[in-house]
Amino acid sequence: MKIVHIGTADSSGGAARAAFELHKALLRLGHESRMLVGQQFEDRTEINRIGFSRSMAGRLLNRLVLEVETRTGLQYLIQPKRRAFLSHRFVLDADIIHLHNLHGNFFSHRILPQLAVLAPLVWTLHDTWPLTGHCSYNYDCDRWRTGCGSCPNLDEYPSLGVDTTAFLWRVKRQVYARADLRVAAPSKWLAAMARESPLLSGSEVHHIPYGVDTDAWRPMDPRLGREVLGIPNDAQVMMVIALPGAKRKGLDYLAGALERLGEDVALWILIVGGRGVLRGIPGRFPVKEVGYVESAEFMNLCYASADLYVLPTLADNLPLTLLESLAAGTPAVAFDIGGVPDAVRHMETGYLARYRDPEDLAGGIRSLLVAQGTRSEMRRRCREVAVREYASGVQVNRYLEVYELAVKARRRASEATPGKLA
Repeated sequence: MKIVHIGTADSSGGAARAAFELHKALLRLGHESRMLVGQQFEDRTEINRIGFSRSMAGRLLNRLVLEVETRTGLQYLIQPKRRAFLSHRFVLDADIIHLHNLHGNFFSHRILPQLAVLAPLVWTLHDTWPLTGHCSYNYDCDRWRTGCGSCPNLDEYPSLGVDTTAFLWRVKRQVYARADLRVAAPSKWLAAMARESPLLSGSEVHHIPYGVDTDAWRPMDPRLGREVLGIPNDAQVMMVIALPGAKRKGLDYLAGALERLGEDVALWILIVGGRGVLRGIPGRFPVKEVGYVESAEFMNLCYASADLYVLPTLADNLPLTLLESLAAGTPAVAFDIGGVPDAVRHMETGYLARYRDPEDLAGGIRSLLVAQGTRSEMRRRCREVAVREYASGVQVNRYLEVYELAVKARRRASEATPGKLA
């Protein structure tokens, strides 16, 4: 089968890495999988970038389009390069067009009906942007149910300079109605939201969790990693990923939780990501910062070296880092929000803390640190769940079933109306 994936990037960011893993799994099974992206990081012939040139003039044009769309509120409705997708050889040759993240100043959802004429569309929702007037995460706002407008989160990515959210919501409704979409959601939470969305009324919605390579993400002797990282072998280690400017990841709550841990808690903090981003760490806790990690092998070493992984995200679909942590056999502590409970099962694969409660977050960290026997059983259970439910092979087979259904439905519609496509 020939599949083309369309998304913001090929391998940078959680949604892109999830799409790239699916792409690689399809290739391993002998399918012709290709990618069209707005940002290309992988030097591979089956991946092409569509966008302005990387010259100074091209970068200025790209910035100008983004500025105009943001200031006018015409989010992704201009996008001068949008029609290039309709004529690209990957698209024209495809049996399935698989959509991923479409926000990111490279694509316009206005062309979805034209794409749907060329091949069946399958759309993986990586966040709530397809269901809202503009925001990638709606938090506790329910306006997406009734048409948006009077948006309380205009600054939420991707931001708007003026409130056109009701208009943008209506545009999406009109576009989707003409595009015959089949939708996949990685988390139970987002699948439920998609089924309740007026924008996707009549669309098939499938719950298909992300897949990770459980051969690459795997348990290992923590002593090996700690030797490389320069952390004492007998230390208790908490891993956290710190991204600058990412308020959604809840690092302020983590700092509050660390302040609430008693003097009796001895803990090393392993920080991956931006240096100096996690502020407010009590001085009694030694810190090991490794900066940004590009190597999956080194990232796996970090997970496996930790006694627990803490992700105090305030809004999320199904964080890929949680699945990687599970596969490495490392329990997680996180807030009970969005799709997080799919992976973090309370006192089974980790600890689910009450939402926005730093006291309970601290309690979760303490619980996993002091219960050595419980944590050992959790490590086993984490790996078991990852292999059974989140292996890339499980994900790709589920998508292939959806692809087959879409192709058969297109064939039946074509036979029912000769000379026309559904």
